[in-house]
Amino acid sequence: LRLIDRMDAPVAPLTAETRSANEVTDRERLATSSFAVQLVGRLAREAARVRAERIVLAAPTPLLDAIRARLDEELRARVVLALPKTLTRQPLGKIVTEVNAALGQAA
Repeated sequence: LRLIDRMDAPVAPLTAETRSANEVTDRERLATSSFAVQLVGRLAREAARVRAERIVLAAPTPLLDAIRARLDEELRARVVLALPKTLTRQPLGKIVTEVNAALGQAA
């Protein structure tokens, strides 16, 4: 398992207004979409540079869906696992454990 990079997703600013936990604003959708574009571009460059044959994606479901929608055929073929899980700010050891467990279940 080789970690290419860790990128933190943009954090939506807290407002004085009370919103339900499930409500997603256009601003949040735009931020997710923009972040997905950045990630896929970076992933494509890194995959070409290091010739990564297998790719594991781990992100919250909305971001994971946005990333999947932007993957080209070549990158999509390399994805061996898409883990709908938030691993932001987790220690690398925990990330490796979570990914290896999910890979073991997928096999």
